[in-house]
Amino acid sequence: MRLTTIMIIFMIFYMIYSNIGMGKKTVKSKKLNAVLQDMPDKDLIFQELNEMIAEETDPAFTAKYKVIKLWASIYHNENDLFLEVLDELDIDPLISDGKKNTVINYEDSFFYLLLAIPNRLFYAEEPELMKKFYEKLEPYHETLKSYLVYGLGMAAKKYYLNEDDLGREMYVKLDEGEYGEYRYNKQLIGIYKNIASSFMAGIALQQNDMELYEEQIPYLKSFSKGGLGSRWLKELGIELPEEAEEAEDEFDEESDEEESAEEEAETEKEDSK
Repeated sequence: MRLTTIMIIFMIFYMIYSNIGMGKKTVKSKKLNAVLQDMPDKDLIFQELNEMIAEETDPAFTAKYKVIKLWASIYHNENDLFLEVLDELDIDPLISDGKKNTVINYEDSFFYLLLAIPNRLFYAEEPELMKKFYEKLEPYHETLKSYLVYGLGMAAKKYYLNEDDLGREMYVKLDEGEYGEYRYNKQLIGIYKNIASSFMAGIALQQNDMELYEEQIPYLKSFSKGGLGSRWLKELGIELPEEAEEAEDEFDEESDEEESAEEEAETEKEDSK
């Protein structure tokens, strides 16, 4: 058998194997999205997450489920559980599969880990838990510093802890599109920009800079139309002039409604430059 034929056969089997693997991951991601809809039901969400963790054989997905469990624990004010999950959480499988870097592949999990969870800790007024949480992340600074989600997360940390410029430099970079040195999932850039706008609004309110605050309003109104945005602004303590309707899919990781709102906000920002 010719070497060329062998290589073709190998590639065919490799593609079949890869497609099967991708199919399984898609099914798991859809299941996790469905489970997120049960977040308000304390007993049910922990039951479902515990079952998924117990049955999972892929270390990366085990880590994904535990990240969500960490978020659920602080959402439901289960502080002891939060510390327990934080202690056992291993995010290395989300960073690499042993052969290549996989941070971008699992950026949704890093969104929860670096942005959603600390924002909830801020809202819950749990400074001691936040301190322990950031201690957990310290060893990963060099590994994650080139990623936009980490850069924004560390800027948010300055805001929560009232440090330096409250992260303003990073928020301005996002607003002005000067983030080319970072790696990121392009599908999430609209969300990152609106999160940056929410922090800019928070800084403006703290400093009584109403001009800066008014500049953020159009983007935050669009952001608030989705469940993620309305929840984020509530946790950050920002009330917009007009109350936006609450989205039905509040806990969907990437609902169509949120995606539409993010695209609309992104378009408005680009058009305003």
